[in-house]
Order: sequence, then C-alpha cells, then structure tokens
Amino acid sequence: MARVIPIQRGSLAQRLPEAAPEQTVDACPDDPEETAEQYLLCSLPAGETERFEEHYLGCESCAEALRAAEDFISSIRMAGLRLAKSRLHLL
Repeated sequence: MARVIPIQRGSLAQRLPEAAPEQTVDACPDDPEETAEQYLLCSLPAGETERFEEHYLGCESCAEALRAAEDFISSIRMAGLRLAKSRLHLL
C-alpha cells in the first residue's frame, strides 16, 4: 500500500526558488507531469527523487508542473474528504 503524504496547499510553491538563468539544467523528464506526481507521492524509483529535486530547482517548466501536481493532488484529497463526510451523513 502506498504511503500518503499530507500536502498543505501552496506549501511547495512557497519553497520553490525562481530558476536562475546562469544555472545549467539537465534535460526535463520525458513526462514532467507524471514525474512531479510520483515525486509528491514518494513513488519515484530509487535515485530519481534526488535527480528530479536538483532538476526542478533550476527548471521553471518542471517547477510549474510540480506546483500544478501539488494543486491537483490537494484538490483530489479534499474532494475525497468531502465525499466521505457526505456519505457518513447518509448512514
């Protein structure tokens, strides 16, 4: 079973620095959105976590994918909580 990591809305976005133009950045992952989701859910293969962390700190495109994934995961969790709460009232 996957471990669920609580994410506070906007917490990651506040920690992401602006990409430095003089910093050399490795190539983006093949699927930045999927990689960002896996990163936030702590399900990247061994070694990929550190590589992605180093990359997104210097790549505005991947940092934006990470922000979007954080918002998406947070929204899904909130919807699940609202659904569970509304079903409890039906019992």
